[in-house]
Amino acid sequence: MCEAIGTTYPLALFNLVFKYFAFTFTSMVKEKVLISFDLSTTVIGICIQNYSTKEIIKLYYHNFINKIMIDKAMELQDLVENLFSGYINVECFVIEERLKAFAAGGTNAEAMGKTAALNFLCQYLVYKRGIKVKELNVNTARKLAYDGFHSAARKIKGGKQKEFAFKLVLNELGAEIFPTKVNKSGINKGKTVFLEEAKDMADAYILSKACFKILSGSL
Repeated sequence: MCEAIGTTYPLALFNLVFKYFAFTFTSMVKEKVLISFDLSTTVIGICIQNYSTKEIIKLYYHNFINKIMIDKAMELQDLVENLFSGYINVECFVIEERLKAFAAGGTNAEAMGKTAALNFLCQYLVYKRGIKVKELNVNTARKLAYDGFHSAARKIKGGKQKEFAFKLVLNELGAEIFPTKVNKSGINKGKTVFLEEAKDMADAYILSKACFKILSGSL
């Protein structure tokens, strides 16, 4: 019995390894792409677009599973390595610039510091792969992506810019691309609403859109 295992296992292992590498090779995206991250300590909005046509290949989000920072860093490293291994021709990577000052109603000092740490790590992980990394301030990105963004946003009473930005992206891309849930309690019980992560996805798209505009020189 042991002898049979000894003679068949290497062949089975070879077949398994061959299938793995064959799948990995065929699943690699060879077209030029632009990838953008809207990164925080809890979630990453991710947008992948064809560099030539600007067609959206994938727009999604990743929620951090780990709570401890060192574990988040390792999780981020795994995500970057797995994602960029599948896209062998990344022309540019764009990420939201880290916050350098407090904003009214914004993040606290601890969260800002943690986000900056993850941001730097993410940039380094991408940069060491030989990929061009571009930082974009979120306000600049929104202004570049949508003409007159800030003047229009200021006219909305009590509205937040992130909410307004999401509505603009929603009008452009349609609702079907964004994840939803059905409220199970409260006054809006039974109502279908967008997940909060949909706004991070929208911001990732805005970063890409603004970056394309900068790269084309059409400012």
